[in-house]
Amino acid sequence: MLKLSNIRYLLTALILFTFVQGINLVSAEESFNKIVEDSPYPEFIYIDKKLLPKILKNYGVDIPPFLFFFVDGIYINIENPEEKAVRTPIWFLVKIVKFLNLLDENINPEEGFIFINSKYVGKPEYYINMEVSPGDIVIYSKEFVKSIKFEGEDTAYVSIVVKKEGLTDTMRDEYIIRKMIENIDNIKGVKVRESNVQVEGELVFIDMIMDANISDIDKLTSIINVLGDVNKK
Repeated sequence: MLKLSNIRYLLTALILFTFVQGINLVSAEESFNKIVEDSPYPEFIYIDKKLLPKILKNYGVDIPPFLFFFVDGIYINIENPEEKAVRTPIWFLVKIVKFLNLLDENINPEEGFIFINSKYVGKPEYYINMEVSPGDIVIYSKEFVKSIKFEGEDTAYVSIVVKKEGLTDTMRDEYIIRKMIENIDNIKGVKVRESNVQVEGELVFIDMIMDANISDIDKLTSIINVLGDVNKK
């Protein structure tokens, strides 16, 4: 049997390891490619830890931010939104608790995640090695990629990548795409301050600065077909 002194040593080492892991996690700034590489789902919605308390508060759930200290972010499986994965450095502690049969069977800690109603599904397939700004929210699907980053109380930076093959033959013309994006006034009732577009090969990159905050999150996440949702000036 382990001596009491050995148990104390192991517990101390475990606490220190968890604390250091948490510090590294908080100080690290995720890149877009890193967010995609780490996803346990082929198509996903990613919510960064900094935004989680604000989103929950927006929906009437007020949780102190410090309780998210050991949460890096949450992945939601687009193909089955009931399936979620919480990325955290303390997943192994939950694994111990799971091993002791003290957790619900719908909670599965695996390889850096605590899965809820899910297990590991698979990695996303890259369109190409895209240069997309990381966001507080990232939506990655077969049809499009979107990154949303909030700044202050009234500014949201929205980047969207769509495949030209998903557009009509007319809309695949680069000149038409540019003219439409440059003349965006608002989308779904949210004002667009600035917008620009770049066409690279078979991909269309759209960047917008919008008058929006957390309360507009449903509108921003529901923007899919930008060229179909815009209201021209």
